[in-house]
Amino acid sequence: MAYTVYNCTALTGGAERALDALAVAGLAANDRAFCVVSGIMYIFSFSTGTAAEQTTTHPYIIRPDDYGASGNWTELINIPIGAANYKQFMNAAGTAPEWASGIKIGTFTKDTAIADNGTAITGVGFKPSHVIFLALISGTSQLSIGFDDGTTHYCLYNYYSTTPGAWAVTAGSSMYLSQTDVITWVASITALGADGFTYTWVKTGAKTGTVTVYFMAFR
Repeated sequence: MAYTVYNCTALTGGAERALDALAVAGLAANDRAFCVVSGIMYIFSFSTGTAAEQTTTHPYIIRPDDYGASGNWTELINIPIGAANYKQFMNAAGTAPEWASGIKIGTFTKDTAIADNGTAITGVGFKPSHVIFLALISGTSQLSIGFDDGTTHYCLYNYYSTTPGAWAVTAGSSMYLSQTDVITWVASITALGADGFTYTWVKTGAKTGTVTVYFMAFR
């Protein structure tokens, strides 16, 4: 079935080439409208529906200015045209694409003498899929480099032993600090959230020192 396609530059306002300026009398069911507004391309379909106009949540509904008993435009999809140096992702609600860097660099500290517990790191701006950790207690050889996706945890760490500068690897954690061969602080991600992650640690022995952690989170 044939339908007419319209090209609009605004959704509302009633000005020339605004979607709501198209007269109902000239429209037919399933007509389409392409509207590019503020860097986003919207595709709408016309129907004889009676739903109230709303542009707060997707899908938007636009009523023509000469709306009588029925007839409105329903949003089918919206596509961000793009932004320089950004990547395209689906928004947190899973309803529309959006553009973002998808990477966050941050830092936090923790007193490794504190008993076993968990801490939430927020302010990332998205739910991470993977996180890289660099953990160090300044002025010591306690250093680890780790990778974590909330389920799989890997790291390599400076291992206290009779051989100075010895290193070891583990598949059970993404942060590992060895003060001696029996005094350690071990941590990994236990939950990934909408704005960051939660890591949980276990200390063994009389652990001391404040660890500084640098992380890079990927969307």
